[in-house]
Amino acid sequence: MSSGASFTPSEVGGAQLGLGILGGLTGALGAIGQYNAAKDAGQRAQEAAEANAQILEELGAQAASEERRGTIRLVAAQRAAFAANGVNPGTGSALDVLFSSAFEGEVSAQRARYGFDSQAYQERINGILANFSAETAAGSILSQGLGQGANTILGASAAGLRTLQESPTPTGAGASGRVKVPKSGFATSRTETT
Repeated sequence: MSSGASFTPSEVGGAQLGLGILGGLTGALGAIGQYNAAKDAGQRAQEAAEANAQILEELGAQAASEERRGTIRLVAAQRAAFAANGVNPGTGSALDVLFSSAFEGEVSAQRARYGFDSQAYQERINGILANFSAETAAGSILSQGLGQGANTILGASAAGLRTLQESPTPTGAGASGRVKVPKSGFATSRTETT
């Protein structure tokens, strides 16, 4: 009939150390996972911002192209009106009007493109800032997690050493130097029989 498990102080200290190392490594691995996830999120945010910027630039090019086509139609209509009224569109005031219309049309095209380009630029800046922020947070997560893991391991090491130093033959140990631990719902193969 078994009354409970018994462990030597070195076994108890070793268990404390082993559990501490396991806990510390688990915490460190969790921190590494969180670090990688945060970095990946920042990278994805920057990639999404770049994709949005490229779409905005394409929209800007299309808007500028539409403005230019409108200018071509306007100049063609002005030329036709001048010719219908017997005015030579290639000379004098008529030519000035056509040049002015073409110039203003190009300015409108550039404005349209600039509006989209400036939005694209801002989108890229936002993506860079999001990535930088995520990398900064990831570094903080990693350093905290590794520090906590190291503290757990060091704390377990200290506790294990204290157990060994304070109790070379703990109270309740028999002649064998083993400590009796009452059964409390955990199974062990090392039992002392009476």
